[in-house]
Amino acid sequence: MGRCHDERTDVMSGTFTPAQAGDEAVDLRGDGAEPTDVVTAAGQGAARQERSFVVTIKTPAGHEHRFRVSGEQRVETVTTRAVAYFVKHGELAEGKYVLAVMRDGTPEDMTASARLEDYGIREGDVLVLIVGEPQVDG
Repeated sequence: MGRCHDERTDVMSGTFTPAQAGDEAVDLRGDGAEPTDVVTAAGQGAARQERSFVVTIKTPAGHEHRFRVSGEQRVETVTTRAVAYFVKHGELAEGKYVLAVMRDGTPEDMTASARLEDYGIREGDVLVLIVGEPQVDG
């Protein structure tokens, strides 16, 4: 199995960021996802551009890791796979968690059935796992 190595430059500054050098992103997209070494030329139109990107997910205890995701993925799928990763590495206890996106230093809960793109999740965003049951509207 090939390595998932992401050596991209910071889009805004064009510089190589230390977070990119330290560790590789774990692919949470599952079977059938496009290869991570696909290079898409700019200007080919949004429909042809690679739709995966890397986010950082943090545990309540502050452990963090970079994960490759797709905007089309459901929040519930990303949450389940991230929790499994952290539990496997001894960085998180098994339990119920909800995923939130950090916006201006404040976590914004995400609905499990929504897609990441519904929240405008993009490259470099920080997501956090929060202990608890998901809120149910009603």
